[in-house]
Amino acid sequence: MAVEVGWELLWKSMNIEEEKEMQNLRKTGIEIVHKCGRLPLAIKVTASALSSRELTENEWKRYLSRFIGSQSILLDETEEALYLSYDELPHRLKQCFLYCALYVEDSVIERDEVTWLWIVEGFIEEQHGQLLEDIAAEYYYQLIHRNLLQPDIMSFDQAKCKMHDLLRQLACNISREECFVGDVESSRGENMSKLRRVTAVIKKDMLVLPRVDKVDVKVRTFLTIEGATRIEDTLFKKFLLLRVLVLNYSRVQSIPDYIGKLIHLRLLNLDYTGISCLPESIGSLKNVQVLSLRLHTLPLAMTLLCSLRCLHLFGTEINQVPKGIGKLKFLTDIRDYPVGEDRTRWMEVGRVVFFVADEVSLSC
Repeated sequence: MAVEVGWELLWKSMNIEEEKEMQNLRKTGIEIVHKCGRLPLAIKVTASALSSRELTENEWKRYLSRFIGSQSILLDETEEALYLSYDELPHRLKQCFLYCALYVEDSVIERDEVTWLWIVEGFIEEQHGQLLEDIAAEYYYQLIHRNLLQPDIMSFDQAKCKMHDLLRQLACNISREECFVGDVESSRGENMSKLRRVTAVIKKDMLVLPRVDKVDVKVRTFLTIEGATRIEDTLFKKFLLLRVLVLNYSRVQSIPDYIGKLIHLRLLNLDYTGISCLPESIGSLKNVQVLSLRLHTLPLAMTLLCSLRCLHLFGTEINQVPKGIGKLKFLTDIRDYPVGEDRTRWMEVGRVVFFVADEVSLSC
């Protein structure tokens, strides 16, 4: 990109209407454009960071000097420009941004999905009188506003987005000590003592984990990509500190009783799997806040999930709801997308609403 075009992109990305308003900053601005490698993404991200500063030459020179004094782990000026914009973020927004790197390259990130992940990870700061879900959505839109996430213009209300490859690489570089994305079988077992978050890209029918017999596993998040049919029991026996377990699209047929050992679990996603029933040990997961699954019959032990806030049923026509589920006082978000509306109806259960099959008789 030509320097002049880059300079114009910089001030226009700051919602400045006329260049004359920025004339006294032109020289410093062009230096910043050069530091951004004249890359449009870096310029737009930098513009978002500069928007929070005063429009004075001293303030812009102060920002420019950060390029010189930066001790970042990155390789070139373009990456450094992106890093400095990341470094301007409040701590909690930094956590949310880095978390998005767990999505593999070119993944679509859905607002409702990622914001729940942020909530259960503890990234969202509670504010009096506001729902955590609303605060998390504000974080999501802040990252879009700062050009750190790219919204899908075809999705309503920017409910879907992507992470640019360069920004994802930045996030991976920053978090590489604690996060792993790839074939987890190829990772060395001793590394598990450092890892906190894992996205396992599975290329075989069996999800095989590295030997962790002599390792203190501290993984908090375990996500799967692509489709294993079976999972080693090690995941349920040794990964006892898990807060997030996402096995959707994995073709897994069953979940062992050991899942009851994961007492710290806050989010369990079993959507689009081959699982037709859950063990009663699921009732031991007292900290679960979000549960996603496709079952026609909800197990009785569901009534013991006292922290449950959100239940995703995704197109499943429920034909049996356990008595007492309406007493789950935090459960205010039940999402279901039924296929045939002519065969279904709305029914209220306690403080929540179910979309259920016509023939169902509920006693809650």
